[in-house]
Amino acid sequence: RIKRSILIDANSIDFVNSELLDQLNQLPLLTNYLKDKQEELANYNTSDSAHSFKKTHIHRQLTNIGTFRAYCLEYLKNNPNVNSELTLIVRQLEPTEGGIPVEIWTYSATTNWIAYESIQSDIFDHLYSIIHKFNLRVYQKPSGKDMQSIAKSS
Repeated sequence: RIKRSILIDANSIDFVNSELLDQLNQLPLLTNYLKDKQEELANYNTSDSAHSFKKTHIHRQLTNIGTFRAYCLEYLKNNPNVNSELTLIVRQLEPTEGGIPVEIWTYSATTNWIAYESIQSDIFDHLYSIIHKFNLRVYQKPSGKDMQSIAKSS
């Protein structure tokens, strides 16, 4: 079983704007999700059920963290090293002082321990490498030196 989280910096979470949407549409694993989600949101935002939101000029929108979760799920579904017959979950956990955890819960396609460790590492290597394309940052606790720089610039 692979069960590990990526801690997202809460300050990097935002709505998907048109520029980011253009970038994300370049990722083949997201093509169907983005098309379907945009259609779903457009239908909802013009429906009667969105009436209470309309009064406050608030409507449902794509977020970068939600789109990242969708990407993770598609990446895992299409990864031959993941056992597609067992549980596969990508979920957001309760925020912590260390960031917002996005948890990956899946199973490798092998029980060989050395291969398992390599598969797990490859999955997270990829996710850490692509996360910036979603305008997200991984949370990293500031060091004492970082805090001094922040204090001096304030």
